[in-house]
Amino acid sequence: MDMNVAAQAKIYLNQLQIRKRSPARGNTISAYESYLKNWIVPNLGTLDLAEIKNGTLRKFVSTLSEAKLSPASIGGIVQFTKSIVKSAVSAEGEFLYPAVWNNEFIDAPPICARDQEGPILSRDALQDALQRTQGQFRTLCVLAAGTGLRISEILAVKRDSSSWDPDNVVIRVNAQIYKGLEQDPKTDAGFREVDLAPDLNQYLLNVVHKKNGEYLFATKGGRPLSLPTVYGQAKKAGIPGFHSFRRFKITHLRMCMIPEDIIKFWIGHADKDITDRYSKMAENVGARKRYAASTGLGFDLPKD
Repeated sequence: MDMNVAAQAKIYLNQLQIRKRSPARGNTISAYESYLKNWIVPNLGTLDLAEIKNGTLRKFVSTLSEAKLSPASIGGIVQFTKSIVKSAVSAEGEFLYPAVWNNEFIDAPPICARDQEGPILSRDALQDALQRTQGQFRTLCVLAAGTGLRISEILAVKRDSSSWDPDNVVIRVNAQIYKGLEQDPKTDAGFREVDLAPDLNQYLLNVVHKKNGEYLFATKGGRPLSLPTVYGQAKKAGIPGFHSFRRFKITHLRMCMIPEDIIKFWIGHADKDITDRYSKMAENVGARKRYAASTGLGFDLPKD
């Protein structure tokens, strides 16, 4: 039976969320929904899956390029389109529309690593940005720059021994916020302990007045702040995205010659090879805390 792209995409999105093996997380589903709404369905939605061939994708790439999309965006949209076609299988799991993709013929623009480099805040730019913020948003920015946590992870931090544990000078990352709800971190490597510089831990104690179990950054009703809210505040403060804080932190740690094993552990990046997996340096809590104390923050804390 023929199936068009839009109908199979709906089935595939549902499969991604309910499958037992590596179910897709909410932010990934949101990205795919955006691909579908803005590009795939308007251009390919009514076509049968059997019509999605190399020539079809070549024309689709031209349409995306004319719309001035970045190479990374084009690559993501095209790859998701291929996945929709591949997701159509029989009751026995056989591919109904097997395809051999000729990527050279499809001619999607290459993704240049140099073009992918995001903005990083210098020390002076960070200090200026902090001066343009106030209240709990300033504290949020301080925590982002001082830890390198992802913004979704910061919004999930609570005054709780299982989250921010000031007595042990650590933040235990075990959740992130997506659409106002807690979910697991982005990857398995996201479950981690981030050791705090002692002066950052004391700063939080001085300015964050929360009861046990409360979110550090919350609305008046106690709900975690939303991503649109903090993104809007960042834009007003001239902050070029929250990943600029992560880049600042990683750069500072490398300038301080911190072992790469520990940097990856704190930042929540997965091991790349067997050698990484063999090293157990990140499990040495004493060494981690000494490094956290000796490197400091790389910027001056606000005089709140």
